[in-house]
Amino acid sequence: MWSTTAQTGGAQAAEAKPQPNPSPGDPAEKPGKGTAAIKQAADAGKYLFLFFSKADDEQTLAMRAVFNKAMKNVTAEPSRLR
Repeated sequence: MWSTTAQTGGAQAAEAKPQPNPSPGDPAEKPGKGTAAIKQAADAGKYLFLFFSKADDEQTLAMRAVFNKAMKNVTAEPSRLR
C-alpha cells in the first residue's frame, strides 16, 4: 500500500522538468580532487571522511582538531586533500 506522501512525491516527480545537459566546457564535467578521492576509496572498499570548512577561524580550527583526533581512532595514516 502506498502512503499519501509517496503518491504525492511521485506526482511531483512526474511534473519535474528535465534538466539541461551540461556543456563540455562545464566545470562539473571535469572530476576534481574530491571526486578522485571518492572513487579511490570506493574502488579500495574503504570509507572516506570529509571535513569541509569555509575559513580557518578559531571555531573551525577547534573542530578540525576534534575531527583529526577522531580520525586517529579510525586509521593510522589519514590522508589529506587541499
